[in-house]
Amino acid sequence: MSTNTPDDERDADGLGRTIKSWFSGETTSGESQSTSRTASERGANASGDRVEIGRRSYLKMVGVAAATASVAGCTGAGDVARVKPLSTFGYGGATILQQTSSVDLSVEEAEPNDEQSTAMALDPGTQVSGTLTHAEVDWYAVDVAKGQELVVDFERDSDSGVVAVIIYDDEGEWSNLRYLGAAGPVTIRDGIEESGTHYVQVVDVQYGSGDYTLGVDATGEATTTPTATETATETATETATPSPTATETATPSPTPTETATPTPTPTPTPTDGQSPFGGDARSIPGLIEAEHFDEGGDGVAYFDTTADAKGGDYRTDEQVDIERTADSSGTYNVGWMAADEWLEYTVDVTGGTYDVDLRVASPASGKRFRVLLDWEEIGTVEVPDTGDWQSWETVTIQDVTLSEGDGQVLRIETPDGDVNLNWVKFTSSQPTVTPTPTPTETATPTETATPTPTPTPTETATPIDDDYGVQGYGEMGYGGVEN
Repeated sequence: MSTNTPDDERDADGLGRTIKSWFSGETTSGESQSTSRTASERGANASGDRVEIGRRSYLKMVGVAAATASVAGCTGAGDVARVKPLSTFGYGGATILQQTSSVDLSVEEAEPNDEQSTAMALDPGTQVSGTLTHAEVDWYAVDVAKGQELVVDFERDSDSGVVAVIIYDDEGEWSNLRYLGAAGPVTIRDGIEESGTHYVQVVDVQYGSGDYTLGVDATGEATTTPTATETATETATETATPSPTATETATPSPTPTETATPTPTPTPTPTDGQSPFGGDARSIPGLIEAEHFDEGGDGVAYFDTTADAKGGDYRTDEQVDIERTADSSGTYNVGWMAADEWLEYTVDVTGGTYDVDLRVASPASGKRFRVLLDWEEIGTVEVPDTGDWQSWETVTIQDVTLSEGDGQVLRIETPDGDVNLNWVKFTSSQPTVTPTPTPTETATPTETATPTPTPTPTETATPIDDDYGVQGYGEMGYGGVEN
């Protein structure tokens, strides 16, 4: 059985290898453990480096590999395998390969199947017994039709460590996953939107090696598209056509092309069966109490290494260890946190840049918390020796940029254990910008015209009525002769 290597992280094992590296702390070559995952890794295409060939050729390769492995596992010295046809591998048209399996539909895992290209082919209704070795990945392929539901039943023998079971669609994109931290059975369902080969991946995430059984089935009726029946066209008798009179035809106005409405990107949702505590998602920015982790149980909303809930002061139906806190800023805290345990919270995020404060306590040094949002690491912070399990300090991851979106999953991990957590708080680190007031323009005063002085009227002399008559000077000399 093959194991993962660092340079496989972006190959056909896709999400499974990425999930394993998050839990184990392994990194790719040249990449430090604390380096944040990119958004493209978070939605990694499980078949990103596959050879681009036709669907029929690809199914031939998958079928041949599975058939060879199945025959090798079913025959032995002096024995003849009892087999019967189960299904054909074809995408419409004629059969290209017929796969066989045992009559009782119970088979053993056929190696190698540690890559998507070598996935073991299973028919609906088949149950396979397999074994995970340390850090291994197993792949299975199953043909399912549009409209059906792919049902995966998984159970492991060991109750220690963590295993992930992941379903991929016909395009190689992961569509559903479940973590399993206990030995109990789990069922994963996925509605099929397109007919074709779908994949199931089993991943040893953290110390999850051991035997398991995996069953696949397809339920419901397939949706088929009816093929139109060709109708024979009667040959018309040729009739003489009179010469048409040319009629001027108006040129039609072009019809404007309607602009397509872009399809919005779906918001990631928590794993099936997981829901926010109390029914309402926590908000970022804001303070999130450690004990308000999601509902869904061990391996889904949290991972706790012990079955008994120490403390027993709050949410006693869960395995998480909760106790009353002596911290002045809280009522309860999560305690007895061991290495590789984690808690998840459904959150609605307002996009922005934040400082992330964690209220922590530990009498040991060198311990850490790791914080992820939608499986992308946003920071790791070291916990100081606070002197006691109930001596509390606040540590901070600074300047974390988060994208807008509701229904995201916040995850708090303890890589080393021996820590207590009271709460985590997101505070905006963007400076508050006070806008500079725009000065009000002072109106230039309008020049007041200087009034033109009113001229003083010239006083008109009042005539004196002396009745002296008209004086004249003439031949008659000086004397006042009236003319």
